[in-house]
Amino acid sequence: AGGKLSAATMRRVEEFVAERLEGALRLDELADVACVSKFHFSRLFKRTTGLTPHRYVIRCRVRRAQLLLRDPTYNDYSIAGVAVRCGFVDQSHLGRHFKAQLGVTPAEYRRG
Repeated sequence: AGGKLSAATMRRVEEFVAERLEGALRLDELADVACVSKFHFSRLFKRTTGLTPHRYVIRCRVRRAQLLLRDPTYNDYSIAGVAVRCGFVDQSHLGRHFKAQLGVTPAEYRRG
């Protein structure tokens, strides 16, 4: 497919990631969704998105954390609780990636 994932395949991968963001996502699972080998998937995915699969998943997790941190129905969740709901190992794992992507900590972001 010209060295990139088709739009339909990319949509399947995006949906798979979104549905399983809270848990572990393995490269072989993503490759299976795309019906290609792990090696081939990694190359095609990077050409398609500009990101490695790992970086893409981290970005999705940070975006989900942004939504939860600003959602009033999640105000009672600790930042550690939000981290786990987004698939991060713990609060510091979320904090490191959150600050790297957005320039603020989750707590600063929540305060607005």
